[in-house]
Amino acid sequence: MGMLLARSGPGGVTLEEVRPAKDNPTVSPAVTLTLLWRAELLALVEEAGAVRGLRSASKARLVARLLEVLPGDTLRSRVREAVCARSEWRADVNV
Repeated sequence: MGMLLARSGPGGVTLEEVRPAKDNPTVSPAVTLTLLWRAELLALVEEAGAVRGLRSASKARLVARLLEVLPGDTLRSRVREAVCARSEWRADVNV
C-alpha cells in the first residue's frame, strides 16, 4: 500500500491512496541491518561462517562483518526473514 490520505466525512473516515507504493532504490544495507537484534546479527554471522572472534562483539562490529561477507540483496532478504520470524515480541499484538 502506498501513501494514504485519511478524510473524515459524515459516513466516517475514508482512506484514499495518493501515491502508489514502490521500492526504495537507495536502501542502505547497513541501515537495514540495524533493524535486527544483536542475537539475530550474531546468528547471521554464524550462518555466513564468519563468527570467529566475534561472539562477544558489539552490534556495530557484527554489522560491519556482515557487510564484508554478504551482498546487499542477501542481507535485505535475511533481515526480512528475521523480523518476520519474531514471535511474541510485542505484548499488545497477537500475530
